[in-house]
Amino acid sequence: MKDLVELIHALKVREAYNFKKQSCTQSDGDKGSVVMYYTDKKGKKHSNCHTSMKKAKGQIAAIEAP
Repeated sequence: MKDLVELIHALKVREAYNFKKQSCTQSDGDKGSVVMYYTDKKGKKHSNCHTSMKKAKGQIAAIEAP
């Protein structure tokens, strides 16, 4: 049973988050300084502009929340 659980965890696609400090523009026109790149569980790539690293990390919590 333990081997089956480990196999299921190994097969799950893991989300990966990368951050890059660069100037960007949010959809509402605000200027940002941090871009977060990630791939969701379905394999789709996303990039999001944030005004701070704290807010970018806050989005990770929102994405992974049930």
